Amino acid sequence: MTKVRFQSTWFWRVFGICAMQKGWTKFLVAVAIMAGFWSVVLYVELLNPALPLEQLTKNEGVLVQVYKPLRTAHDSAIRILTDSGEEIAYRGSIYNKAALLAAKGKRVTVWSQPYYRFWWPFYFEQAWQVQEGEQVLISYENTYKGLLRYRSSDEWLAKHLLILTILSLAIVALVCHKGVPAK
Repeated sequence: MTKVRFQSTWFWRVFGICAMQKGWTKFLVAVAIMAGFWSVVLYVELLNPALPLEQLTKNEGVLVQVYKPLRTAHDSAIRILTDSGEEIAYRGSIYNKAALLAAKGKRVTVWSQPYYRFWWPFYFEQAWQVQEGEQVLISYENTYKGLLRYRSSDEWLAKHLLILTILSLAIVALVCHKGVPAK
């Protein structure tokens, strides 16, 4: 029943039937899908402000777990046990696993912020800097500079991909609008 209702809509008749009959309109639909997807991904990433170290959340505790995937530094995780007994999990990018493993069981300070992402996990606490005493195990300095440097280009790209999506869909809708019988 739902399939029949969907197939009787203007949207399906324009983008599912008429647009699929010509090669160039198929291409524009594909462009709209890809540009729209990457625009949404970039806009979700832009929800995460680039904050200076002083504005990040600072927690201290004993480092109890270090996890780094086999093939990448991204999606690594650490856990600390605070003085209040709360265990806090962080995600981040661990490039020097040996230094963190050496600090396991020792008191560390973690600077973090809530972080949004388009795919799993959608929301987590991002560890930006980890320090054991005066020794920096994960540094935020270069990452912060990179976040500031690329933020404006990410905004520009997200905006233009969204415009490309809308234009592609509008062109297909205008071309196919006349070829679709009203129901």
